[in-house]
Amino acid sequence: MASSSNPFTRRTRNLARRDYNALNNGEDSPIPGPSSEDFFETEVNSPFESFGTTVSDGPSAFEPSSPIPIPSSSPPLTQSASSLPTQPTSSSPPTKKRKTKSHTSWTLEHFWITELESTWKRKGGPPKKDRLLVCKRCSWSSTDSARLGSTSNLGTHLLTKHQIQSGSVTAPPIANTSINQFLAPPKDRISLEDALIHWVIETRQPFTVVEQPSFRDVFNSAGISVPVKSADTLRNRVQEEYNRYRDTTRQQLGITCRTVAVSLDLWTSENQIAILAVMGHWLTAEFEKKEKLLEFTEIEGPHSGENLAEVLVAMLEELGIAQKLLTLTGDNAGNNGTLCDSLHEALLKKYDDEDHEFRMKPLMRFRGRKSFIPCLAHVINLVCKDFLSSLKAGSVKEAKAMLDEIAAKKHNGFTAGVHNTKGAIVKIRLLVLWIARSPQRRQEWKAISPTKQVSYDVDTRWNSTYTMICDALRLRKELGEYVRSRPELSALQLTDEEWLILQQVAKVLKPFWEHTNAVSKSCPTIVESLPIYWSLDDLLDDVKNAEGDFADVNCEIQVAVEKAIRKLDKFTKKMDDNILHYVACIMDPRIKTTFIEAQMSSSDSQNIIREVRSFLKKLYPFETTVSTQSERPSGMSETTWKTLRKVRPSQAILTSDIDKYIDSPPVDWSHQLIEDGDPDWVPKWWKANTFAYPLMAQAVRDYLPVPSAEVAIERVFSGGRDVLGLRRQSMSAETMRWLMLLKGRNNGKN
Repeated sequence: MASSSNPFTRRTRNLARRDYNALNNGEDSPIPGPSSEDFFETEVNSPFESFGTTVSDGPSAFEPSSPIPIPSSSPPLTQSASSLPTQPTSSSPPTKKRKTKSHTSWTLEHFWITELESTWKRKGGPPKKDRLLVCKRCSWSSTDSARLGSTSNLGTHLLTKHQIQSGSVTAPPIANTSINQFLAPPKDRISLEDALIHWVIETRQPFTVVEQPSFRDVFNSAGISVPVKSADTLRNRVQEEYNRYRDTTRQQLGITCRTVAVSLDLWTSENQIAILAVMGHWLTAEFEKKEKLLEFTEIEGPHSGENLAEVLVAMLEELGIAQKLLTLTGDNAGNNGTLCDSLHEALLKKYDDEDHEFRMKPLMRFRGRKSFIPCLAHVINLVCKDFLSSLKAGSVKEAKAMLDEIAAKKHNGFTAGVHNTKGAIVKIRLLVLWIARSPQRRQEWKAISPTKQVSYDVDTRWNSTYTMICDALRLRKELGEYVRSRPELSALQLTDEEWLILQQVAKVLKPFWEHTNAVSKSCPTIVESLPIYWSLDDLLDDVKNAEGDFADVNCEIQVAVEKAIRKLDKFTKKMDDNILHYVACIMDPRIKTTFIEAQMSSSDSQNIIREVRSFLKKLYPFETTVSTQSERPSGMSETTWKTLRKVRPSQAILTSDIDKYIDSPPVDWSHQLIEDGDPDWVPKWWKANTFAYPLMAQAVRDYLPVPSAEVAIERVFSGGRDVLGLRRQSMSAETMRWLMLLKGRNNGKN
């Protein structure tokens, strides 16, 4: 028995496609109809109404032969497909339009998309509207024309920079954490590509390391690809990193420093590139010390002061600190004086160095040679070299030439009449070099002294000579035994008097060695340089006059020290023309003017203090103010205002805080809030007392960070040798500049 037809049966085949456009009278807008309330109301009247039919005994509500006229104001059709006639219509169904291909790559949801005016096209393809895609998580951007429409680069960026891939969850899951973890600031997390670039820079890797199969195996083992696949790409990334860092440095200098002091020096790299390195030093508003490598560039042409000044002016203008340049610290080379003159002359074209009512150009702080600070470490080196040369200590070069001559002529040893072996230091140097020149001799020495050796010195470092003397005094017994075992070295045997001279020489050089070490480790500012100069001057005077600890000094040493005194006086007398050392000395609140008064005569000290006072008050002028206000300041309560007006109706401030600071006694150096041995004791004290001495605090921010030596530059040059290494001798000067400046951003107090 055939089943009766079910009116609810869905029929989906052999039906003509409806022309909804024709039903809507050719309009694309939706047909106005009843409200949603009316629509649902008609739907619930009868279950059959949703199919366009009613339950009745009469004929069907729809006749196949008659079309259904639907006016434009009619409500939308609610008939189902099962209620429509099955006969084919006379009109053919409309052709289905091909949909435009949409950009459905999963990567696009992570980018802001902006259409551009320009167009692009693939080879042989139609022109397309170009688009700019900017990553929602960083500033990286790309255009369709640059990628030729491909989204592979977008996916690579999301994977390497943000660790996002297709199907990954981009939002971090919400975890049950403590309130402290919730309130803690987010940790900085760099991308894989940035981490790779930083690793290459910090560890001084060659760019070709990313092309090594073994290096790529490390990434492949973790299931990720190397973010940078070629040396050229890595170099381009390093350049981009340098450009960003340079912009950051310019902004930091513009915000954090009032003035900047620079130290500089020249260096010739192992691949014969002449380099000028410049280090910047300044204090922030929070009295934080900052030190940053500002330049590491090739010098083209002669190393004259004029040529160096051009390079320095270009750097100052690029970083926007030409007005802020305060001092220049360098060695005592002759071209540094010319550099100061040429630099001052070049800056005067755009700036004035004196403030007056007719000044038309911006004011700068650099004063030429008056702003030059000689390197303290270099001065100590020159003084000690003059002292050693007066003792006829010879040089390493002369000792090596003598040893070469003995080896070439196959002498049996040193001959007193032929070879100059006079002097205790000469004998020790020849003996140490003799042992170091042969593996067999070193083995013989180890048999006598298995664990200890005597270090030989170098001509460029006087403190290496001091170290050699100290090692020899410590191994006096072993050296004597070794010489006695080798008859050819009999001329190098030291007498008791020569050993005594070595002891006294070491005693004289020890304070110089301690100051050199202190300068090399911490690079003190000029606040500490004046006490060092005067303490060494006092020591040399004691040696010359055989006083104090040097009452029994050998007359030979007394004569030799006179040359060292003349060299030191040459630099201490320069302070009479440059008052900056005295200005900086009083900035230590534990000392103020007491040290100057103790070291100089009464008249000389008062003249110096008067000049310091005048110098500071001219640069930091004081304006007389009277604290009388007719209206209550905003934020002050009425009660407090009335009380202050009653107790202190007016108070005229007539004295500069510069005078107030200089005239007050030194503060107790044992401070409850600052540890006694804190190396930053002085800047911390000034940070706490800025409001008490506002003008003096400005001077401290300017002159406290001025370096007394160029030690920081020497460290940079040591890093430059490491950057070149053994297999990077063809590196260009520009690439070396990028690497050194990027390396310097994480060194020092940045």
